[in-house]
Amino acid sequence: MKTKIFLSILILALLTIGAGATTTRNFEIKDSCVQEPPIFLWVEVDCYVVTLYWEFWPEDLLGYNVYRNGVLIAFVVEPTIMFENLPPGTYEYFVTAVYEMGESEPSNIVTVIIDNNVPPENFVAVVQGTDVLCAWDSVESKYFVGYRVYRNDEDISDLINETEYIDVNTSMGTYVYYAKAEYNNCLSDPSDSVTIVITGIEDNFVNQIQLYPNPVKDFVIIKSDYFIKSIRVFNHTGRKVADEIAENKLYQFNTSKLKSGLYLFEIETGEGITTKRIIVE
Repeated sequence: MKTKIFLSILILALLTIGAGATTTRNFEIKDSCVQEPPIFLWVEVDCYVVTLYWEFWPEDLLGYNVYRNGVLIAFVVEPTIMFENLPPGTYEYFVTAVYEMGESEPSNIVTVIIDNNVPPENFVAVVQGTDVLCAWDSVESKYFVGYRVYRNDEDISDLINETEYIDVNTSMGTYVYYAKAEYNNCLSDPSDSVTIVITGIEDNFVNQIQLYPNPVKDFVIIKSDYFIKSIRVFNHTGRKVADEIAENKLYQFNTSKLKSGLYLFEIETGEGITTKRIIVE
């Protein structure tokens, strides 16, 4: 409730006029009041959406002024307000109550931090027999929680911290894969998507192409029952780092110039294309 402090003061002024003559005058200070501010200001943050709430419902209230970083940005009549599509940054909010006689002192201040919730970058998905390997670059943020991988808009990985995921024993069909990064307050937008077509190539074809040793240091041997046309190598970000013509059933690939890490070898033969993983030490 608004607390009013009424002051009605009669001031007696004795003015000396001439020698000992006095005059009495009456002064009255009109009613004044102390305006109570809103209380218990608090905030909900959902990605780039900020919602403020507070408590206060006096009878003679006109509404509320809402301030962001000390600047008046809105006047509302209900004890809540929502802001959408806020850019990354740090914001301080407070609210005042507006009466006919003026504006109250500020409420408590709440601080909001909107992080740059970027999606995973350089997302790649490749077929490995009947499996699909998805990989992407890591996200750097103190608000980062983990990743989620999606197939045809369905979360298939739950929350993971690794920067790769294998969708095992995928049946024939066409699938769209992408990933999202999860932060304290929300999920990011999707990464770039990759469409994969599982054609149902028999395991016999996949097993007749061998790569060894694995892990490898200097050279990897590629052996196939079918004539090898070409070999393309991709790093974990999906960037192609090698493309060689084989024209043989047995091929020795030099890995000594590759940095340590996971690589995808895409091997094209007269019978089709398969992809295998190799770890370079």
